Amino acid sequence: MNRKEIEGIVYGAGPGKRRARWTQDSPILLDVWVAYAEHPGESRQELLLTPHQDSSPEELCGRLRERLQKRPEWQADSGDFGSGTPFLLFNESVVLANLTLAELVEDVLPLSDWWRSPDSQASFGACRNF
Repeated sequence: MNRKEIEGIVYGAGPGKRRARWTQDSPILLDVWVAYAEHPGESRQELLLTPHQDSSPEELCGRLRERLQKRPEWQADSGDFGSGTPFLLFNESVVLANLTLAELVEDVLPLSDWWRSPDSQASFGACRNF
């Protein structure tokens, strides 16, 4: 799929000429969904996760690590930060994660307030690491 096709799916067509936006309050930016759709053969994408103002990158990284280490591929830390290797790193403002789409949806999204309540603010934001 190309970006235009992906945008058509994500933004869709609403009533009349108005476009419906399916990701309106999602903490995941469009570029993340585009990256996974444009590169289906690449199982992992490097993402920047920004914690909510009431949290820290260290806290977000710790909570993610707890969830992700339940997956077999996360149990052996090789110390390799290659594109096919799972990893989490953080600095004073963001968490860098190399995630599959399943890990993003099943392990990262449930940590957001957005997941629990559509009216609440997200506890993190995710964008592509450019």
